Amino acid sequence: CQVCDGLSEWQDDSGMAQCKVATVCSAQQYEAKAPTATSDRICASVAVCHGDQWEVRPPTEQRDRECRTHTRCTSKQFAAIQAGLQNDRKCQDHTVCTGSEWESKFAGSYQDRECSPITACTAEQYQTRAPGKYNDRRCVALTVCAAGYYEVIPATATRDRRCYKCRPGKFKPSAGQSDKCTACAAGAYQRQTGQRKCINCQQGRYNSQAGRTYCSYCPAGRAQSRAGASSCSACMVGKYQRMYGRATCTSCNAACTPGRSHSGCGGRNPG
Repeated sequence: CQVCDGLSEWQDDSGMAQCKVATVCSAQQYEAKAPTATSDRICASVAVCHGDQWEVRPPTEQRDRECRTHTRCTSKQFAAIQAGLQNDRKCQDHTVCTGSEWESKFAGSYQDRECSPITACTAEQYQTRAPGKYNDRRCVALTVCAAGYYEVIPATATRDRRCYKCRPGKFKPSAGQSDKCTACAAGAYQRQTGQRKCINCQQGRYNSQAGRTYCSYCPAGRAQSRAGASSCSACMVGKYQRMYGRATCTSCNAACTPGRSHSGCGGRNPG
C-alpha cells in the first residue's frame, strides 16, 4: 500500500485506493494542529485585536496573533507614548511643581504638567498679584518721583510709592525718592508747585528769607542792581531814590547846571 505523506495528504480509512488532500489554511487562518498520515490539518481563525488591544506578537502560519489590553494610565499619569496597533501605551507620572514653582501648563491625559519658577520682584518693583498654584507673581515697576515731586508714602513689597508736588517756596532738582523738597534760598522764590528750581529775585527786589513765594521791592532810599539779592543797598552819599523797586540810585546833581548843586539830598530825598 502507498503511505500518505502526512503533509499534503492523509487517510484515516483503511482499504482506500488513494490519500485525501490535506486542508490548506487561508490567509486569515493559522495551523492549529499539523496534519499526520492519518489526520487532517486543523486551521483556526487568526485572532483580531480590538480597539483597546495591541498586537504583542504577530501571527505566523503555525501560530496565532497574540493580543493584549492597552495599559491604562492613572489620574496621576499621562500617556507619554500613545497606544497603537503594534505598541502599548506608555504611561509616565505627572511632574509635581515645588513650592517655588507654579503650574504654567495643565496636566492632562496626553500631556505632562509644566512648572515655571515663580517670579521674584526686584528692588525696583512691587507685587500687584500674589503667586498661586496656577498663576505667577505679577511685578510692576515702582513709581520714580520726578523732579519737582517728593515721596509722601514709601513703597512696600505690595504697594507702590506715592509722590506729591513740592509746595510753593520749595523745589526738587532731579528725579529720586527723596521725601523732602529744598526750600528756595534767600534771594530766590517760587510761586508754583512741583518745580525743579527757584527763580532769582529781579533787580530792584530782594528776599531775605528762605522758602519764600515772592520777592519784596527795595524801599525808597535803597536799590539793588544785582538779581538774586537777599537785601537792598542804601543810596550812597550824593545819591537818592524816592521810588520803590529800583535797581540804582539817582545822582543828586543830575539836574543841576554846571556850578550848582542840590542841598539836603540823600536817601529818598532829592533835595
